[in-house]
Amino acid sequence: MLNFKNLLARTFLAFALASGAGAALAGPTYHVDIDTSALAGSSGYLDFLIQAQLNAAAASATLTHLTGDFTGLEVLSGEASGSAATGATIGNSDFFNGLSLWSNFGGHFSFDVSFDVADSLSGIGSALQVALYDSAYAFLAPTTGNIAEFYLQSGEPIGLMPSAFATISLVPDVSDVPEPADWMMMATGLALLGFTLRRRVR
Repeated sequence: MLNFKNLLARTFLAFALASGAGAALAGPTYHVDIDTSALAGSSGYLDFLIQAQLNAAAASATLTHLTGDFTGLEVLSGEASGSAATGATIGNSDFFNGLSLWSNFGGHFSFDVSFDVADSLSGIGSALQVALYDSAYAFLAPTTGNIAEFYLQSGEPIGLMPSAFATISLVPDVSDVPEPADWMMMATGLALLGFTLRRRVR
């Protein structure tokens, strides 16, 4: 009976510790702030595009908390779904996968983005590119290229390229702070472990 109690206590402790470790497996979330004051009076697309090289590891970008003067005209291409209002997910199954949001520029735009990149030994990656375009999908002056880029490669940290128009910062992961229920479960597991060790000493 004592061995069963020991086994039960250890199993519960392992479960308690494992449940608290899940947050560490989540990837980082980045916040991007875009200053379009230099484009006051202009309209165009705020464009998100994932380009994947041939045989690239499967990857996706999840866009949330999109803010800015969006007009409601949205264009999806390839493996992309969602909207500015609900958030969007862009995959890399095709060469071009994107979301274009027609916008009135002159103010600040922002969004959060997180990534999921599959394990792969190919060493081939993808890139999420953020740009400001006119109606013909040419870079909207005075921009001359992408205003932000994220490089996605299996087993590697996300590569970041901000610009004079866009800043990128890491969003603190509040899930790393244990909830009261997590503290209670961990305390219970430790108490059971202490009880088991005490019984063993006797």
